[in-house]
This record gives sequence, structure tokens and C-alpha cells, in this order.
Amino acid sequence: MITEVDPWVNMLRVTTAAFAAGTGGADGVTVTPFDRRIGEPGSLGRRMARNTQIVLQDESSLGRIADPAAGSWYVEVLTDEVAQAGWKRFTELESEGGALAALRSGQIACALAGLANAREDELIHRARVMTGINEFPLLGDDGTDPETFDREALGRIDAARLAERPTLNGLDALRGAAPDQHIEKATALASSGARIDEIAEALNAGSSGAFSQPKLDPRPDAVPFENLRDAVKANEESGNDRPQIYLACLGTVAQHVALANWAKSFFEVAGIETVPSGALKGNEDQVATFKAGGFNVAAVCASKRESAEDVSDLVVKLREAGAEYVYMINSTPELNEAAAADEVVKNGVNMLEVLVPALNRLGVEVTS
Repeated sequence: MITEVDPWVNMLRVTTAAFAAGTGGADGVTVTPFDRRIGEPGSLGRRMARNTQIVLQDESSLGRIADPAAGSWYVEVLTDEVAQAGWKRFTELESEGGALAALRSGQIACALAGLANAREDELIHRARVMTGINEFPLLGDDGTDPETFDREALGRIDAARLAERPTLNGLDALRGAAPDQHIEKATALASSGARIDEIAEALNAGSSGAFSQPKLDPRPDAVPFENLRDAVKANEESGNDRPQIYLACLGTVAQHVALANWAKSFFEVAGIETVPSGALKGNEDQVATFKAGGFNVAAVCASKRESAEDVSDLVVKLREAGAEYVYMINSTPELNEAAAADEVVKNGVNMLEVLVPALNRLGVEVTS
């Protein structure tokens, strides 16, 4: 859930997660620095993560109450639902031969991939809202100053540290140890400085066969949208202007502001800046403003108070003025039909299916 775009919102995410962990009975909580995805966590990120935990622990007293949600009907119901679902999944795994068999067969990997696909589908249809990512995005400088780190230097430091480690003589003993001795010997080796991969290799060597499983790929929630923003950033760094869409807003500000704000939130998710027309007198003024701005894509924001004739006339005039593509924003079915725009954008659409072609039309190539 940690994002690279608009990382300040991560403070809210990690605070919510830490609070949920505390109320859920976690034995230990480590708060993630808000700037983890943009580089090496800086001093501010580390301090805010530490202080978030301290405030929740000492001022909210989460650590002083054994079960803060006890007696809450809705929490108890959710807990029971989770327990029932967990038990069902547990019995399914047991029927297939246990957790190890499920890992090797790919059953667990497939289940996790299915859940990740469902979550991604909810995000790209805005059934699940992620502030700063698929709604209310922030364009321009976000005010962060990422601290880069030298991976090669860290590698050299780690190699030097490992070179100082005394020779481990217990790995061979672990390879031939009886199963009931594995925990004791592995713990002793870990205390002596053995790495987890060395311990795992020794355990596998002593088993009937090396353990393997399908790869489990981390899938951050924001990646599909961050790919769009990264494409726009690369396009700007190549010397091009930020892509823009003209919002042709009909009627008074009060009549079109909700639609204009919706369009702004939608298109700027992909890094496309929206330029609203404001309240103009008529379609001729709309066309003049469109031409003066040098736009080639427009989006019509027309409330239900507008007439079908005016909306249709505006779309025609925008095309004559050079609009290569015209969107109709979240309007009524009657106005959508009358407008005969190239595409209707409304609640529930697949955002990627709209935004990727939009970027391509504006000269931004999305590679992934």
C-alpha cells in the first residue's frame, strides 16, 4: 500500500495500519517510513515513523489494552467472519496434503495472485479508492527530496562484515540432524551468524528433496497508476510539455464545478493536466479558448441543465477547431447520445483502458 507518487499520503496509510495492528492484537509493530518507495528513507521519514508508533503506543495507549475492540458488535462479527474463512482455507489446504504441498503445487501462489487481481480490478474501476493514486492526485513537485543510496558500497560493507564472521562448523551437523533437532541446531547457527539462506540450504540438503515453489511477486497497489505517471515524467524529462486536456465547461461555475472536479481527478491520475474553461458565454467563446490554448483533446462537462442542441453544437465546433478526440464527462444518457463524442467517461469505467490511450493521443508512450 506504500506509494511512490504523492508519498506524503503514506503517513496516513501507515498510521491506519499501525492502529489496526494494535487493535488487532499484533505482538510487534514496525511503522514503515513514508518515503520508503522513493529512495533511502530520510531522517524525516524515519523520525515520523518512530513518532507515529510512540504516539499510538503512549498517547493512544494501544499497548496498554489487551483487546481494545472487545464487545464491539461489528468487530466481533468481522472477527468471526475472518475466523470462519480462515478455517475453511485451512481445511482446504489440509485436504490437498498440507501447506508444504500447497506451496509446491502452486495452490497458494494461485490463490494470492487471484486476490491481487481482484484488488487491482477494484482499484482501476475505483471500487476501491486510494487517495493520491486513483483519486485526488497531486501533479507537480510533491516537496520530497529523496536520499539515494549506493548499493555497491552497501555490498562491500556487507561482504566485509561476513568476512569477519567466524567459521561455521554446525551447518554439516544440521544437514544430517534428525527432524526433532532442527529447531535447536538452526537457532544456535543463527545466533552464531549463519544466514537464513545457509540454514535453509542445509535443511533442504537433509530432506528428501530441495524445496521449490512458484515465485510470489510483490504487487504494490499503486504500480499500474505509477507506470502512467512515470511515462509522463520521462516524457517531460525528454523536453516535452506536460500533456493537457481542455475541459469545456458549460453553464455557470456552480452548475459544472462537480463535473470539472471529477474530470480533473480522473485524468490527472495519469499525469494529464486538465485546463478548465471556466464560465464562458457560449460555444463560440469555448472554441476561441480551445484554439488559443493550442489543445487537441477536449472533454465536455455539461450538467443536466444544458440542452442537447447546445452540447451537440459544442462538440461539432470543437472538432472543427481541431479537436482530434472529444470526451463526454459523466453526463446524462440523453446528453451523451446527443453529443456524439468519441468516448463517454463515467463512474465505474476501467481507468487504464481510458487513460493509456489518452496518453498515447497526447504523445506520451506507455511501455508497461
